[in-house]
Amino acid sequence: MCAQNSSLQFIAAFEAARTLDELRDILAKACIAGGYRYFALTQHADFRKAGSKFVRLHNYPDDYTFWFDALGLGTRDPVHRASQLRTAGFRWSAVPGLIDMTATDEDVFAQARRCGIGEGFTVPANVLGELSGSISFAMACGNVLDDAAVQFARLVCGEAFECVRRILLMRPIRRRARITARQLACLIWSGKGKTDGDTATIMEISRNTVLGHMRALRDYFGSSSRVFVVVQALRDGTISFSDIFGT
Repeated sequence: MCAQNSSLQFIAAFEAARTLDELRDILAKACIAGGYRYFALTQHADFRKAGSKFVRLHNYPDDYTFWFDALGLGTRDPVHRASQLRTAGFRWSAVPGLIDMTATDEDVFAQARRCGIGEGFTVPANVLGELSGSISFAMACGNVLDDAAVQFARLVCGEAFECVRRILLMRPIRRRARITARQLACLIWSGKGKTDGDTATIMEISRNTVLGHMRALRDYFGSSSRVFVVVQALRDGTISFSDIFGT
């Protein structure tokens, strides 16, 4: 079976998964099919404190996981930090060129090697307003991570994390009425830093009308802060960064 056909089958399996247990099983099979030894799909949290609140599915050796959690590295792991600066996947060997490495970062990679974890490839999963995450596949120590394995990971990882988001309903579909075109325009101008008076002049409406639109937006998003309103609108896709900063 060619790599592309194999990856398409796993993408379809991720789309059909309905539980985290199903997802874990598919990841384990994808790991083998891609030529890897280890996998980890995780949100970037301190699992000493997070407990079962957040998601981490992996097959790393127990001794590595215990060491990792004992140091609270969920938010400080070098691969996790690098993934927060990227939208595309990357090899672990590229991490020193992506972040400023610390002695602890060097220890993380050294401990991984001692536990049999070799070169890996990580695909970031960053959605505005949600806890960052990533999906990694790794070779057994001493094995070569070739281009075919990298391409396989690139193809399947995005759908795997989207499966988690779907299962957890982290971003439920909004059931409220849509905001009006005028409210949307006021929201965007507010995001651009314009005052109510500025917006009124630009839109050629009265300042009181702008105030009414902004009041409706605060009610809609459930906040008394216009800054939070803009953040929430960015978070749920009502507006985009290009609306505010241009393309």
